[in-house]
Parts: sequence; C-alpha cells; structure tokens
Amino acid sequence: SSDDWGDALFEQAWAHFRLGNFGRTLGILEAFDSPFMIDERRDEIEVLKALSLYENCRYDDAIKAVDRVRRLRPVFDRLSEATAEKRAPADWLSLYRRRATLEDELLADRLRLLARNPGLRRSIEAYESAEAEYARLVGMALDARAMDRIERIFRGQFGPMQTRIGERVLNELTAQRVEIASLLKSAIAIRLEVEEQRTRVLQQQLRGARGGVVAEATGDPPSVKDDELFWPFTGEYWRDELDTYQVHLGRSCR
Repeated sequence: SSDDWGDALFEQAWAHFRLGNFGRTLGILEAFDSPFMIDERRDEIEVLKALSLYENCRYDDAIKAVDRVRRLRPVFDRLSEATAEKRAPADWLSLYRRRATLEDELLADRLRLLARNPGLRRSIEAYESAEAEYARLVGMALDARAMDRIERIFRGQFGPMQTRIGERVLNELTAQRVEIASLLKSAIAIRLEVEEQRTRVLQQQLRGARGGVVAEATGDPPSVKDDELFWPFTGEYWRDELDTYQVHLGRSCR
C-alpha cells in the first residue's frame, strides 16, 4: 500500500547494503530526495548513506553524511524537553491536532511525522468522527432527557479515547527521541572509524609505504543488464523507477 511504500523502499536499501551493493543502496536512498517521497522522510537515511560510503572508502563523503545526521541534535534536545513536560493525555492529543499552527517549528515537524502512522491516523479519525456526531446531535435541539443521555454516552467515549490517543502521541514522540539518540551515537561511531582509518593511511604514507584502506578509481564504466537501459540521472525523478536507481561509485577499497 502507499502507506508502506517508504518503509518497503528503505528496507530494500538495507537489504542491498547487507549484500554489499552499495551503489544500489545509495541509489535507492537518492530516491527519498524526489518530490514523490516528500512525506516519506527517514531520519536514519543519512546513517545508511554514511555506512555505505564508508564501506566503499569514500571517507570525505561519509563525513558529510555524518554531519547531516548531527543536525538532528537540536531535534533531540527539543523532544527531550517536550516529552519531559507534565501534560495530560488530552493535552497531547490537542497538541497533535494543532500541529499545523504551532509556532514551535521543531515540535510541529515531529508531530507532522506522526501523521504518517496509519494506526494513529485511524484513531484520530475515529475520535473526530465521534466528535462531529456529538456536535450534530447537540445542534438538533433535543429535549433535556435525550441530551442528558447523549452527553453521558459521549463523555464515556471521549475520555478513554482522549487518554489512549494522547498517550500514543507521547509514546511516539518518545520513540522518535530514542531513535534519534541512537542515530547520533552511530554518527559519532562512524566518524571515529573514518578518522582512525585516515590516520592509518597517513601513517603508512609517512613511512613511504603504500598501505591502508583507501578508495581507488576502478575505471569501470556503469554497467546494466541486457534487459535494462542506462539512463544518466539529470535531476529528474520518475516515480515508477525510484527503486531502480543506482549510484555509480566508480571506486573500490584497496
């Protein structure tokens, strides 16, 4: 389904990474920059890019990807502050529903990401549907006994629904904070690995030896299968081709 498209594409990128197909991994991740994937952003994309580039000994490019991950630090700090605040579940639900008008851009952006969650979206739709039905009945000017009965029924529904949905919003934001913390740690680890490798290469060069693991141009041109067509990327994305993109690295580790 369209709700699963981004997840499926990202899992495909990971699968290619595990197989050592770094060009395919980076090509699929490139697809997330397309206008078709504007609502499918993944915080972990830059980590996977950095890992792929590191494994191909593209150290400078790996560091650039790591630096993009580090831009998540203010997001982590804001989520830490927000999730530590003492709010009732109903307040978290209200915050989510007001995400489009919040002046707090960092928090609003993270709340907008929650809208991609189909389960949460269905819960919100059910709540808003019940709310609209209540407003419709109130507008019918029913007699006092009928209104009293309607209010008892809806109070019994709204309270538990607000609690469940509000707690879920908080839990989802907390999960984002935990994930970003993990990504920031991964970025630090990758940077350390890159710097250690650079140091080993430099030490070898200072000794006049040709050693260490570095990237070398292979000279190999892009290759495609007999039933495929090589089409250089010029900045134009094709929706039905997003899972076929490949970055021609043209380098290998030695």
